[in-house]
Amino acid sequence: MCVHGFLDTTGFYKTLPWKIKSWHCGGRGNDNLIGFEICEPKNYQDKEYFRIVRDYAIAVCTYLCLRFNLLADSITTHCEGYQRYGSSYASNHSDIHHWWKMYQNYTISDFRKDVAKNIELRKNGMEFKNGKEALDFLEKEGRINNRNYWDKVLETTRNVEFLFIKWAEDYSKSLALYPENLE
Repeated sequence: MCVHGFLDTTGFYKTLPWKIKSWHCGGRGNDNLIGFEICEPKNYQDKEYFRIVRDYAIAVCTYLCLRFNLLADSITTHCEGYQRYGSSYASNHSDIHHWWKMYQNYTISDFRKDVAKNIELRKNGMEFKNGKEALDFLEKEGRINNRNYWDKVLETTRNVEFLFIKWAEDYSKSLALYPENLE
């Protein structure tokens, strides 16, 4: 199988330039689709594996949508291409459906929604109403530790609230959401 890339918990591995035709979906879809494989886990119950590969896949698809001016709704799987356009377009194998939905209760529709949200985040950044929201975000992203310390700073010096908000907004705009090796 000749695809544009593979991803697993260790990263994304690009195998072909994006604009080179690859044989990945088993039909005419090869003429106009970019394809990459999401490697399956050894254990379908492994929620951490699922979370990591889902996040990598969201990042790759966000990048591709922005780079090629595509909508998240254009993301499809082999069996969706087969169902929409027939066997001359794509193969009918189940891709990620058999383990995302069954073991993690996540669907390709959920995935497209997450990519769409990520596209908006990349385009617009985030807005924070107050210092607590900004600190929540910065903590989640690993930009601060010792949250108690930062909460005390915020409580005692309200003048720094706008700095936390600005820091969080600037960081959200410059998020490195894309895996390496995409270009």
